[in-house]
Amino acid sequence: MNGGTLHAQDCIINGNTAYGWSGHGGGIYVNGGTLHAQDCIINGNTAYTRGLGSGGYGGGIFVASGGTVHAQGCTISDNSAHEGGVSSSAGFDLIQLPL
Repeated sequence: MNGGTLHAQDCIINGNTAYGWSGHGGGIYVNGGTLHAQDCIINGNTAYTRGLGSGGYGGGIFVASGGTVHAQGCTISDNSAHEGGVSSSAGFDLIQLPL
């Protein structure tokens, strides 16, 4: 997502791949927006780069500059990335994952 607000509830985000020069956020890419996720399953996603590109961050979730994530009751598992399989961030405002 690029800006705005996304509300996701009882969703499954599975088996996605971010691939390319940057390859961030295999499951979800949050850039300058807000994600509210409740009771979601985010698993089996992959983020990686090709060639000499820098990236491959956040197999499950990548939060870019100015992004905010609120996740409650979510399962984030079995994601893989070159750098940071579950979640990764760069200049984020808030990432909140209550137990």
